[in-house]
Amino acid sequence: MDPSNHRAAFIGTGQMATALASGFARSVLRPAQICGYDPAEPARRQFQQTVGPECVVTEHAADAVSGATVVILAVKPQVMPEVLGVISPLLTNSPLVISVAA
Repeated sequence: MDPSNHRAAFIGTGQMATALASGFARSVLRPAQICGYDPAEPARRQFQQTVGPECVVTEHAADAVSGATVVILAVKPQVMPEVLGVISPLLTNSPLVISVAA
């Protein structure tokens, strides 16, 4: 599996997502291959500052998952149904979906 062909989308950019994404950026992916979505602008800004300036952040979940080969759901369990309702129709390329809802 060639990591250069992958793009990871983080839905939710809190502490857990930021830790995972920064680890990915240090080991298997370039920051430019990582995208983060969060409705809160301060969380998006912190995510980008930690992961790297080439990391893309967006205020729309649809933009984050577009073209992603891996989608990491890092949201609170109570918002998971809403998030899945938004992104499920967009996952047409069958990405690996990982939930770290906590």
